[in-house]
Amino acid sequence: MFYLFALTDTHCAPWPPMVPSVADAGLFAGDLIDGRVLRRFTEPFIREAGVAKAAIRLAGLPDGWPSDDMPWFAVRGNHDVADPSGFFSLATDLSKGAVCRLGERLFVAGIGWCGEYFSDLPRELDLEPICESIRRQSLRLLGHRDRLVLLSHYPPLVEGTPTAAERCAYACIGQLVRELNPLAVVFGHAHECLGQSGRMIGHDTTTLLVCPGPTGALLAVDAALGTAAIVP
Repeated sequence: MFYLFALTDTHCAPWPPMVPSVADAGLFAGDLIDGRVLRRFTEPFIREAGVAKAAIRLAGLPDGWPSDDMPWFAVRGNHDVADPSGFFSLATDLSKGAVCRLGERLFVAGIGWCGEYFSDLPRELDLEPICESIRRQSLRLLGHRDRLVLLSHYPPLVEGTPTAAERCAYACIGQLVRELNPLAVVFGHAHECLGQSGRMIGHDTTTLLVCPGPTGALLAVDAALGTAAIVP
């Protein structure tokens, strides 16, 4: 069993004070920053706390981050046009379609995108090359017994995605999910369904679809059994 602590769309709010001790890795599905409050990162703010502490406070990161206790994997959201805290350089940034090993028989792949301004949103054409990169790497890296967790800021357009996310869901991500049958898809962006989850029933697997929100969710993933569930 592999435990993943997932959260998304914190938008400069403080992170949960305690990450579950059983978590093997952390997943962040984008929008660490709120593009509308980046102006807070000004000279008086920096003079008050010092550059490093000011950046960490701005991002809402907990004291002592990063920690060697647990690796973090992240993708950028549309608000993450800047990284004053260095979060995305200190975590493993999967935004451009990287595929990494999480544990035995378990991999994680990422879909993230940000433009010049936080109000920029990707088109299908912007995300299709990222999906294709994951598709090609998965064919090369994953064996027939390996399983995948997909980390995406943007929701997939598939049956089972919470209805509130449909207005901003992407068909190319949905197609990727149907092809690769990941055990879980962790996504954000759709604020109306933060904290909600659903399931996509495939031919030989069930995919957990979860939008954990800023309070986070602990996922239990078993690659051998092919299961993923939210831990109450």
